[in-house]
Formats: sequence, structure tokens, C-alpha cells
Amino acid sequence: MTTSDQLARNLHYLAAHYRSVAEVCRRIGINRQQFNKYLNGSTLPSIHNFKRIADFFGVDEAELLLPHQEFVTIVMRRPIGMDVPEAMRRFFHESRQKLAESCRAFERYRGFYHAYFCSPAWPKGVLCSLYAISGDGELTYVKSVERLYWREKAKPEYFVHKYQGLATLEENRLYLLEWQPRLRNIFSMTILYPSNRSRVTRLHGLVTSVTGGHSRKPFASRILFERLTDQQNIRAALGACGVYRIDAGTLDPDILASIDNDTAGPGEVLTAADY
Repeated sequence: MTTSDQLARNLHYLAAHYRSVAEVCRRIGINRQQFNKYLNGSTLPSIHNFKRIADFFGVDEAELLLPHQEFVTIVMRRPIGMDVPEAMRRFFHESRQKLAESCRAFERYRGFYHAYFCSPAWPKGVLCSLYAISGDGELTYVKSVERLYWREKAKPEYFVHKYQGLATLEENRLYLLEWQPRLRNIFSMTILYPSNRSRVTRLHGLVTSVTGGHSRKPFASRILFERLTDQQNIRAALGACGVYRIDAGTLDPDILASIDNDTAGPGEVLTAADY
């Protein structure tokens, strides 16, 4: 694969975090027609444009030319392209020192996770998505990817949803606020118990969000974060994402027990599963 082809694949990946290529071009200040040449691999940017593109997405120029899978792994590990809305920045500005302290406390939770929960959009199914938690010393960032399809189908067709957000640790609870950077029409809040073990393996909590499509039904569900080991391949971890049938027998029974949404009865409320 040529250098221009590598750049094209990596630019497509970065641009997919925004609502449109036109928005990316407008915000960088590059002509759309010229940027399309970079996207289709027909030409490489000038040194000046190369730096502007790298600065906008928050990556190094050399990283843009890496093999695609290596580049994706780097992007998932760092707060690349975290297009935090200005309103969100203002919201957190007054608590910057507190957030920096929270970021340090969050350091032990950085890494990759598989998250499991039930959504009303997939009856009798368990959604498994890939999460990356990273930080820059001042803020803790969250990125997640969903591959929406039934895992049991022989030739699946699926949609990919990408989310990004911020995380903080307050009063011994982990808070993750996410939104879709392209559509900006779905927000979710996840609250997790911290781990009391020396090595973080699983985190229990609740997620509240809305379903996609026209219904946009609000829901709350128990959620389990299972940490991936450093040796696990990110491509394989992404390949394990999707919707698993509860009765298929493919998921760990402990996972199913942790995300069971049954309550004690009328008048009771849904709370996170205890360790």
C-alpha cells in the first residue's frame, strides 16, 4: 500500500468522527476539492497543509502515514480528535483543578474494555461494545464503538456507532458522559463503582441513554465493563463486539448475572449490581 493510500485510510477514519467532510474542511480551512484528493489517495498534502491537518486532529504528521491498524490503535489510546463542544469546555472550566485531580485518580482505570448491557432496541439481546479510556493530565477522555448486528447471523450487515466523551471520579464513583460527535443527538451517562482490587478487571454500574431511530425511548440498564489485557489485539476485541442473544449460551454466565435488570418488585428501583 502506498503512502498516499495509508494517509487516505487514516483521514477517512478521523473524518468519520465529525458530521461531514465539509465540516472538517471548513474548520481546518482547506478547500473541499483539495481535501477530497487526499481522501482518495490521488495526492499528498503540502508540508503546510499536512501540519494544519495534523494539528486539527491532534496527531503527529508522521502518525498520519502509519499503517492503518497501527494508527487506529494509537488513536484509540489517546484523546485524538476529541471535539469537545465549547459549552462543555465552559461547564468544566471552573472545576479544572478538581478535574486534574480526578484525572490522576482515574489513571488506574485507563485502558480498553468490553462493555455489556441490554438495550430496548435489541430485545433478548446483550450489546457488547469497545471502550477506550485515556487522559492527558487534565481531563479523562472516553471513546466507544458499537457494531450493531446479531452475532449469530452467518452474513451480518451492521451499523457502526461511535461515541466520545469525558469522565470524572467524584465521591468514589466513576462518571462517564458520552455523545455522538457526528450526529450530536444521543447522550448517555454511565455511573460505575470503582474497583477495590489492586488490578482493575471488572466495573459494575448503570447506563442511562435513549434508543436510536424515531422512538428515542429513554432507558436505564445495568452495565458491566470488563477490562482487556494489554496483550489482547484491538482488532480482535473490536471483532468480538455486536449483539449476543441471551439464550445463545455464548456469554459468561457471570456477565449475564451482572447485567440482569430484574428488580425486587413494585415500588423498587433499578440499582447497579454489587460486587
